[in-house]
Amino acid sequence: MSSSKKTDPPGGSIPSLFADVPPSPPLPSGDYSYTVELVGSIQNQLGKLTEATDTLKEVVKEQGKKIDDVSKKVDEVRMDIHGAKSGMKVLMWVIGVFGTLFGLILAAFFRKILGGG
Repeated sequence: MSSSKKTDPPGGSIPSLFADVPPSPPLPSGDYSYTVELVGSIQNQLGKLTEATDTLKEVVKEQGKKIDDVSKKVDEVRMDIHGAKSGMKVLMWVIGVFGTLFGLILAAFFRKILGGG
C-alpha cells in the first residue's frame, strides 16, 4: 500500500475557489396563512359533508320505516285476496253441489212426467 497524507483528497488537491451561486429567493416559510386558510376550508367542507351524511342517514331511516309500512299493507292485502279466493272456491263448490242436486231432481221429475209413469 502506498502511504498518502490524510489531508489530501484521493483525486488530487482541494480547489481554492468555488463557483459563485446566487442566493435562492426566500421561501414563504414564515407565512402560514395560506396553510391555515386551506386547513380551515377543508374543515368547513368536512363539516358540510358530515352534516349531509347525517341528513342522509335520517332520510334512509324514514324511507326504511315507510317501506316496512307498505310491506305490512301489502301483506294485509295479500291475505285479503287469499281469503276472497278461498271464499269464491267454497261458493263455487256449494253452487256446483246444489246445481247437481237440482239437475237430478229435475231429471227425475221430467222422467216421471214424460215417461208416463
